[in-house]
Amino acid sequence: MERTRITFVLPVVAWLFCLSVSACSSKPTEADGRKAVEQRIQQGSRGLLRLVRFAKTNGQAREMEGVKAYSMEYQAEIVFLGDAWYPGTNGEFFADPVSKQLFQMHGGKLVHAGERRLVTGTIEFERSERGWAVRQIE
Repeated sequence: MERTRITFVLPVVAWLFCLSVSACSSKPTEADGRKAVEQRIQQGSRGLLRLVRFAKTNGQAREMEGVKAYSMEYQAEIVFLGDAWYPGTNGEFFADPVSKQLFQMHGGKLVHAGERRLVTGTIEFERSERGWAVRQIE
């Protein structure tokens, strides 16, 4: 009976230990980065952009004054779903069908439906009690 108890308890203890260690060393995943970029596109593209591909290209964990942070470098491919004015800089996920003057003043370009762009940038994450939160997308 004692041997059965040890056989059952030992794997459970080992599993709990592994779970606690992985929770402490966790970092944002590529899926977290993709979700952050998709949300940014939804907020700023007026339905004129869609994320085609997202890939994490590098990452760096750090801690400052007890706050854990993580920088994720990425490469994304976007497609334009309609004609629009687009800023044309990395990390920008804005498109506008109306304000031609505004975009021209700031170096925007006219793009057409079906055009694709390769975008690179960095997502800054910060660890909180509820998990990783996006602080900035560049």
